[in-house]
Amino acid sequence: SGSHPRRVAPRGEDDVTATPTTRSPASPSGGIETLPNGAGYRATVDGHVVGTFCNLQEAASAMTHAAMTPPAARASPRCRAKQNKPSEGITTPEQAARVALPGDTKEKTQSRVSQRESTPVSPNFPRRREGNVNVLARLAVIIAILAVWVALIDPSSTATRFATYQTRFQEFSARLFGSSSMGSSPAPAPAESCASNADASAVASLAPPGWAETVELFLDTARVGNAVHLDEVGAKQKRRNARRSNARRLSAPKGVALALVVETPEDAAPGGAAAVAARAKFGCACVETFDSDAFVVLSKKVEPDGTAKQALANARGAVQRAVSLFLQKCPRGVLVVTSVQNLTPPLLTALMPAISEGGRFTRDGMDIRADGATYVFVAALGADAGVGGTWRVDGETGFAKATKTKLEKAWRLGDAGEEQDEEPGSGVTHAFRRRIDFVVPFRE
Repeated sequence: SGSHPRRVAPRGEDDVTATPTTRSPASPSGGIETLPNGAGYRATVDGHVVGTFCNLQEAASAMTHAAMTPPAARASPRCRAKQNKPSEGITTPEQAARVALPGDTKEKTQSRVSQRESTPVSPNFPRRREGNVNVLARLAVIIAILAVWVALIDPSSTATRFATYQTRFQEFSARLFGSSSMGSSPAPAPAESCASNADASAVASLAPPGWAETVELFLDTARVGNAVHLDEVGAKQKRRNARRSNARRLSAPKGVALALVVETPEDAAPGGAAAVAARAKFGCACVETFDSDAFVVLSKKVEPDGTAKQALANARGAVQRAVSLFLQKCPRGVLVVTSVQNLTPPLLTALMPAISEGGRFTRDGMDIRADGATYVFVAALGADAGVGGTWRVDGETGFAKATKTKLEKAWRLGDAGEEQDEEPGSGVTHAFRRRIDFVVPFRE
């Protein structure tokens, strides 16, 4: 019909291998609708609500993202994004901030919206338990347990520290408020130091003239012990003494001991010539007699429902109680022990701290020092110790050696008249023998 056929260009190989055109995904089966109150937009995909948004752009972006996400991933509980639920009729705080109140202008509404968005939201973390309180409570319980444990291990030292703190507090109160403060009475005067105040010539007259130098040396040693004890228990030294360790006690001074030897048991009794003369020559209010025979009788007194072992334990306790009471009253006094030859090894053990280095007794949980006192042991050892006896031939050294040997033998046997070689308790008797510092015969 006069028209020319349309020419079609031939297809080349390059056209056959060209990259095919990519199809755009199908439109999601959903949409965006305005909320009933007009305050926002709701986006839905495949019948599921994606969420509500303030403007149309946010709703479109969320709907597109949800449409490109597989349905299984959107419905999976492992998906990090929280799946929104339909919120018909629910107004969020953000939406409420954008709703204009009656009488508000556009600028005031926008200011309220920006203030809401700029306010940081504090994270709602779960409250932790008060761990610090629990730690402090447990620490207090541990400290209390340790204090009780230390007190049980060494009750005497604990009581001594407590007494030191109490004395220090009383001294501070006395300086601050006066001696009559807090209802306390004035501090008592320090106990008398008998050896320091004794007349040297009077004490020397207890022995024959040939032993005067020995008695004077005994008295000088006792005076030094009195002075050291008085200095160490002074107010300026209490803090140092409270920290004194057991190692220092081993090198501390000891109570000075003198053996006064007589011939007959009558002269060695509490009412005998030697004991009466000793009390008179010292001329001190803090001189007391200690009757050994009374405690020996007590050690052999067995109660109807008791045993011999219990009777011996009672006697030992009575010895330590009597000596500690005297030392508590007169820490620098003179203790005259009569009939010392009748003591037994168990009773010697109870009396041993009195003449030991740094010796102490314990009474009511308190340490009572024994190194400040002076001890006179009156012993009846027979005619060999008298005037013209064989012991005096070898002089002072020979007399002292013979006296200690006879005493040790009497203590081992329990009876000075028996003649046996060895008995139990020799270790105690030898230790007590070494602690007797001076030996002199009594002057008739």
